[in-house]
Amino acid sequence: MLIFRDDIQIEKIDSKIKIILNNQIYGVIEWPVYNLLYTLNGMSKEDALTFLEKYVYKKSDAKELLDKILDYYCPIIKDCDYKNDVRNIPYFGKADSKLNINRIRSFLPKTLVLQVTKKCPMKCKYCYAGSNLEYSTQCAELSLDIIERVLQEATNLGITKIDLTGGDPFARDDILDILNLFDNYGIKTSLSTKIILSDNIITKLKNYKCIDEIQISIDSIKDEEVYKLLGINNYVKNHLSFISKLVKVGINVKTNSVLTRFNIDNIPLLIDKLKQLEVKKIVLSPYMSNLFNRNEDFFPSVEQYKKLSTYLTSKLNNKLIEYPNFLNNFTEESLYYKLNNSCGACLDGFIISVTGDVFICERMSYFDKYSIGNIKTQSIINIWNSKEIYKYYLLQRNLFKEEKCFDCAYFNHCVNSRGICFVHSLVLNGRLYSPDSSCLIQEKRERIY
Repeated sequence: MLIFRDDIQIEKIDSKIKIILNNQIYGVIEWPVYNLLYTLNGMSKEDALTFLEKYVYKKSDAKELLDKILDYYCPIIKDCDYKNDVRNIPYFGKADSKLNINRIRSFLPKTLVLQVTKKCPMKCKYCYAGSNLEYSTQCAELSLDIIERVLQEATNLGITKIDLTGGDPFARDDILDILNLFDNYGIKTSLSTKIILSDNIITKLKNYKCIDEIQISIDSIKDEEVYKLLGINNYVKNHLSFISKLVKVGINVKTNSVLTRFNIDNIPLLIDKLKQLEVKKIVLSPYMSNLFNRNEDFFPSVEQYKKLSTYLTSKLNNKLIEYPNFLNNFTEESLYYKLNNSCGACLDGFIISVTGDVFICERMSYFDKYSIGNIKTQSIINIWNSKEIYKYYLLQRNLFKEEKCFDCAYFNHCVNSRGICFVHSLVLNGRLYSPDSSCLIQEKRERIY
């Protein structure tokens, strides 16, 4: 039986349902979502599945939806064998908005990303973090005290994974102290680097239980191609050796390769080499226009994408390779017309920047005006439940009154069902609340990839 906890109080304030625990706000539930939970309260899983089938196009999606509900609302709902434990909860009437099952938001954050530094020794020409720019906060870093407070609160909230990003996390002198904190709190992490680490550091890293994986960026098997993108000689040999050392000591290695017209043709050769080194995951990330630069010279040609798509879809065990959906059965329309991007930003987690400012998307975390709070003065729970989150979630039409979105028949589908990509909107239009790259009525559009 699916039942609500008996130690929480439930109140309706405006159009939100607030959950009170120990006389403090524990979390907020959207009214239509609460009504769904109200209906499921007291049902067996089998009955819940049958009920949810009416909300999905395929019956198989009902289980996925139920699993999401149980995962997102496990802090307040439990699965119990005893019907006598079912709690009567208040019903507040018909909600004033529709339920969007694709945009159900987790009761508490499930994931966090800590941007521990903006320092990076590289000057990658495709960098979405603006590595070629000088920051007034270039040397700003989250203190160990702040990081430990975040870890402590995250532990109390049941968060088990917090990724570390930058800049380059290994550019911090005290990165091992940070990893010690993660070990102490039993929280897993993944982190990325382009810095060649010493054998001594590699030996120390293998003893950290908190490290889930380390991501190494390597864009080509050819040094001359890497030089065009990074301006560095001998990168390939040095980093392949580095990857090999990490794998040999038992560290899970994931690689990331940015696809540009300069290196895409030799990606199959790189994949073959990385498979030989027994990396755990190979990620292919097409160069994407970003908030710092848009360089069309980096875009692969249609023919290059077609060739890679054929290779990826017909000759590989793709469980090892991760790449965007548009590379499946790629056509020219995949770039200009039939984009079907969605965005899950602010549904299950957020990003904490070096200044303590909190953002829904890492690619927006370099601009203070997009912040939804600051971890130095607010708790994780307070930020997650704040009004600021509604700058990006369950948006109202009046925010788009200067755009064709305002009176578009597809508004609810784009904005509150699939979720628009705010970065794409900013790149294409220079405005937050504007059509993104997957607008359904847009004719041929500018390329994003």
